[in-house]
Amino acid sequence: MSQNNRSTSKRDQIYKGPREVSFSKTETGFGFNVRGQVSEGGILKSINGVLYAPLQHVSAILEGGAAEKAGVRPGDRILRVNEVDVEGSTHKRVVDLIKAGGDHLTMTVISVPARDFQRLDPDDDYFYDYTDIKRLDIGIPNYEHIDEEGNRYVVYMVVLDGRMVAKRRYSEFLSLHEEMQKIFKDFEFPKFPGKWPFQMSEPQLEKRRYILENYLQKTFRVRVIQESDQVLDFLNLDTYGKDDVDTHAYNPDIEIGKPDTKPTSEKPQQQQVMTSQSKRANDERSVQEMKSRVGDDSSLAVRLLLPNRKKVELSSDDLNQSAGRVCEKYLNEHKLDESLHPLFALFRSNEDHFYSKMDEKENLSSCYVEDDQDFHFAIRKWIFNSKQEELLLGRSDLTKQLLTGQAYEDVKNGTIQVTSRQGPQLKLFASQDKHSDYLECVRKSPDYSSVTFPHCSCDSRKQGHVIVKISFDHFKLFACTQEGQMESQVIDFAWPEMKEWDYDDDVTASVFRFQYQRGEKKARWVKIYSPYARYMKECFARVLEERQWIEEVKDESEQKSQGNIFLEMEDDEEE
Repeated sequence: MSQNNRSTSKRDQIYKGPREVSFSKTETGFGFNVRGQVSEGGILKSINGVLYAPLQHVSAILEGGAAEKAGVRPGDRILRVNEVDVEGSTHKRVVDLIKAGGDHLTMTVISVPARDFQRLDPDDDYFYDYTDIKRLDIGIPNYEHIDEEGNRYVVYMVVLDGRMVAKRRYSEFLSLHEEMQKIFKDFEFPKFPGKWPFQMSEPQLEKRRYILENYLQKTFRVRVIQESDQVLDFLNLDTYGKDDVDTHAYNPDIEIGKPDTKPTSEKPQQQQVMTSQSKRANDERSVQEMKSRVGDDSSLAVRLLLPNRKKVELSSDDLNQSAGRVCEKYLNEHKLDESLHPLFALFRSNEDHFYSKMDEKENLSSCYVEDDQDFHFAIRKWIFNSKQEELLLGRSDLTKQLLTGQAYEDVKNGTIQVTSRQGPQLKLFASQDKHSDYLECVRKSPDYSSVTFPHCSCDSRKQGHVIVKISFDHFKLFACTQEGQMESQVIDFAWPEMKEWDYDDDVTASVFRFQYQRGEKKARWVKIYSPYARYMKECFARVLEERQWIEEVKDESEQKSQGNIFLEMEDDEEE
């Protein structure tokens, strides 16, 4: 039989009937929470074909805790506690019996599939906790065409933690989506690609692959969905191994058997745009809070994405360092020539694969978003002139590998748009580790070595937003709707037209402003309201600085600007 059928058979054994679990209290207690009715008795309900009075259930599990190690599962119904029947018992009675057993606990539990949770607990509004996240490294790196008995179709390769676990057709993705919509009715599913009645072109298949991958990544990270039978079957898994994914963070309803602690009502807050003054005032406290969390909570894992696509977990010492020091540390570990270090910087992830550069003195802990499971830091190149990039970073296999790794991720995420002809070529070069060929091909994209910011408001538009795009050759404002849909109008500024630029980070908004002058017309100021105003200013200044460096190289100036490491180019390479 297939691996899928074998996995289903194993889970059937879990749901087959009651089982006994025994474990002892550790320094974190028994490591699970109980939830259920507050009154006795109730209507009998069927669980796996057997009628039971209302049962208390396990609503949360502490990662690596005693209960998890003993095999207790979220949603397990509790039948007996220390040899005492608790069918139809109140929540208080079950908790009291657990505490009365001292440091050892024996329970008889019965597991139920996720689809039965709502039926068994219709009033338990908090059981489907979609904020409970387990990080899952899942993707769809490729697809292939299959010819079978005269039929030709496409399968998408689903990769989990670096190994392929399934090949699925679009129809299988659609069936899974429709089934999950029935079970998790109030979950806001991400965009799912629609059906297409005609044969799809390669660009259309690539777009569908990207949307399906994004769908899996955003949906399967939700723990209650991730551990459902439907998802496990789809991935040909029985369960997730301990080494496969990070377990979920502990968010207790009532802590059982844990040393007395005062409950707290504090919730992690979304990161907001802060003024420079308030940010500095909070840095020291942020460092201490981060240090405390790293020291006390083993579930906290902050990743650093390196240019070669490798991921490392940052230590507590790293998180309490400045961006400049952390970047320097990992560049040194990769034995990158120190003269090339200024061409790289530390970035932080933001919405939809957008990265913004951190200030060298900025402390990592001050900008960590605790409740964003996709948040991570990344070391990325910090140079706009692609010709100088090729001259400076194209001289060794290491630097070419770093550039290829970043470009590969940017193409994969859609940050760099490539043509239908370039796409297959890039895949081939990447599979064969042909870094030079890959870079030569991807540099033909107008998105290469440019930054396109998320849409935002601008004082030059009474209605709608703008999308800012900054590159060595161009500074463009694309008109778009308030939802980010592109419109036809584009304003293309020439860099020599720029007179002044700066940004404000006040209490009400973060603003990037620049002054430009065209011909004999009066100079005009433009304001762009964006949470990335500081990064816009840095990109603006960097491009203009690089353009000055190019002029100094052309003029063979003996006194170059500080930091100018650009090399002399051949005449046909000059900008």
